[in-house]
Amino acid sequence: VGYSLGGNVLLKWLGEHGDDALVDAAAVVCTPMQLNVCADRMEQGFSRVYLWQLVRSLRAKVQRKFAHKPGFVDLTRVARCRGFWSFDEHVTAPLHGFTSAADYYQRSSARQYIRYITRPTLVVHAADDPFMTNDVLPSSHEKPANITLQVSESGGHVGFVEGTGVFGLLPNYWLDNRISDFIVEH
Repeated sequence: VGYSLGGNVLLKWLGEHGDDALVDAAAVVCTPMQLNVCADRMEQGFSRVYLWQLVRSLRAKVQRKFAHKPGFVDLTRVARCRGFWSFDEHVTAPLHGFTSAADYYQRSSARQYIRYITRPTLVVHAADDPFMTNDVLPSSHEKPANITLQVSESGGHVGFVEGTGVFGLLPNYWLDNRISDFIVEH
């Protein structure tokens, strides 16, 4: 099971390994299958608040980690990063052997690997996810029959709370049961 960026990694891995994937089934939730599209989306609307907090946190971690390791990353550039494109250009790409953020996004986005996934896979997405659009979802000709795509009208980014649960007091987190049922079924 992979959530958000972890879901992207899982889908890519499943596509790369095909029949050799060492799992019987998988599920991913709110997966940014096209990293460039999602990086652009994060620059819009209220998503910018989350983006700023996340990038600020990532910058601080990088600055602490590499403060005494000169040459790994340019800490002056890191301090100026305000979004994913700049952070991935100056940190992620060079640290992981990519030529640029665009190269990282292109080579690491899972959508291009979807057609090669052979294991039963549940893809859960929310139409109102503030960090991506439905454009990240595979088209019908890209999606093999073993992939179940479930798009909920609401759910935000990994929320998926519906109505009330026990005695009308607790929310119903239906996603937990949906994933468990899918995995057990396969």
